[in-house]
Parts: sequence; structure tokens; C-alpha cells
Amino acid sequence: ELVRRRLSGRHSVNEDADILGVVLDVETTGFRVEKDEVFDLALWYFRFDRANRNVVWLGECERFLNKPSG
Repeated sequence: ELVRRRLSGRHSVNEDADILGVVLDVETTGFRVEKDEVFDLALWYFRFDRANRNVVWLGECERFLNKPSG
């Protein structure tokens, strides 16, 4: 809803069009920004069919790994 409100007036929104999205998964060594690091990032692209309310395509997972320094 928020995205639709921001786009209104600038772009037309096709209510019947599929939605292309991405799921972002982030793994960290902890919750402290000053000390902890991101060591795994994963992206899954998908296409959602609004009319049928289901995922019609799921892309390959893209992973980005980082060896923590500690």
C-alpha cells in the first residue's frame, strides 16, 4: 500500500500485473553494529501472480559469503 501511494501521480500502477520481488536473507555474527559482521547474504528473486495470489516463478538463490575477521 505504501509503495502504491508513493507511485501514484508519478506512475500508473497496473493492478493485474505480476509483481517481481526479492527475498533478502542476512546472516550476521551477532547484533552489535560496532563489533559483529555480515557473513552470508542470500537473494531469491520471485514473480508473484496477483490474480491467482501465488508465486509463479522462483529464481536461483544468489549467495555472497564473507569470512568473518574474528
